[in-house]
Amino acid sequence: MACFPHDLKPSTWWKYRGLLDNHVIPKWGEFELNAVLGEDIAVWVANLVKSTSDGGSGLGPSQARHAYRVLAMVLEWCVPTRIPRNPARGVKPPIPPEAEHVYLSYDHVEKLAAASATLHTKHDRPTACASINQAFILLLAYIGMQWGEAAALRVGRVDLDKRRVRIAVTFTEVGGVQHEVLPKTGKRSVSVPASLVPLPRPLTEERLTGWT
Repeated sequence: MACFPHDLKPSTWWKYRGLLDNHVIPKWGEFELNAVLGEDIAVWVANLVKSTSDGGSGLGPSQARHAYRVLAMVLEWCVPTRIPRNPARGVKPPIPPEAEHVYLSYDHVEKLAAASATLHTKHDRPTACASINQAFILLLAYIGMQWGEAAALRVGRVDLDKRRVRIAVTFTEVGGVQHEVLPKTGKRSVSVPASLVPLPRPLTEERLTGWT
């Protein structure tokens, strides 16, 4: 849609599209533009976070903020050719509560990684990912990679001799399908601790051998 910024990631575009279809258009679709008032937008935003049992939409504060942003973008797109100013300006969206962060200790990380390498199916056979689980978890824990970045990592971007990993893409899910996109922080290179090198080395060598 023309009202959305052109540089949105596909996953964000579809999130906004869903909010537009499910919350913005049902409320504002039949309104004349000059009939949309700031105080009415404020009431609508408050109803977004109100529970469904109380007649609201039951959205969390973060989703409600996104829905408000979608409406604000649509209205801003109409300024000044259709309306002189954006009535959404000045409306305060909900403030998400501060998240409780839980951090694993060094001992927890090591135990989790070790246990993941021994996972078996109900038929007592190693799971398909058992051979890479330990290295995967330790990469996530110790070199600051996001899950999507680690999942999209390719052997050709791993240089264990120089102990560097080049992060060029990440996975993002759109409509149940994983797509490769640029990471939020852009392309970058990160160092691998020397103690971690022996774990991924046989995995990378095995795949490189398979290509020759």
